[in-house]
This record gives sequence, structure tokens and C-alpha cells, in this order.
Amino acid sequence: MGQLEPAQEKMLAYLKLRPEDAGAHHGLGRVYQLGLPFDKAKAEFLRSVALQPVQTEAYYELGDIALGEGDFSEAIARFQKTLERDPKHGGALVGMGQAYFKEKDYAQAEALLYPQPTTP
Repeated sequence: MGQLEPAQEKMLAYLKLRPEDAGAHHGLGRVYQLGLPFDKAKAEFLRSVALQPVQTEAYYELGDIALGEGDFSEAIARFQKTLERDPKHGGALVGMGQAYFKEKDYAQAEALLYPQPTTP
């Protein structure tokens, strides 16, 4: 945890040189998320997807933040964007299952959290 401030400083310095680097915005968002200023983290993840809409991790992080804030419909929408690119993204599948559970849509939650095995 003591490394967050130096990491933030380095990311901000890098972004001054390369403000259009989607990966750097994602990285700064993770630094903010770990430090708990979710509004700053959310802003960086949104900037990352604006610069590079075809990705999974920033959408996942946005879903995780929405889930933590109790905005379950937003969480589901963000996790769905993640799953469009990576249908087996474990974090998005579990997060979506949790969001459906919180919305009391137990059938959807069960389908995501306890999928039935497929036969070959």
C-alpha cells in the first residue's frame, strides 16, 4: 500500500507525455481504485474505454466499482461489455452473478455462479 503514491506520481508524469495512452489511464485507474478514491478510478477507466473501446479490463473494473456502489444494473451492463470480448472472464461472470443475486434474480445468478457442465 505504501507504493501507491509513487505509482500515482509516475503514472501522472507518463500521462503528461502520452495523454492518449489507454493502458496508462487504465493503470492509473487501478492505482486510484486500490487507494479507494473510486470517483478518480472511474474517471480513468472511462477515459481508457473512450480511447480504446475494444478492451475488457477497464469495463470489468467499471463493473466492479458499480457493484461496490450498489448500482447493479450498471454493473451488469459493464460486465456484459467485458463478456462480449472475453466470454470466459471469471471476474465478470462472478460479478454479474453477484449483481443478479443482489437484484433477486436468482435464476440468472445461479446460471452464472453455478453453470451446468456441458457434455462433449
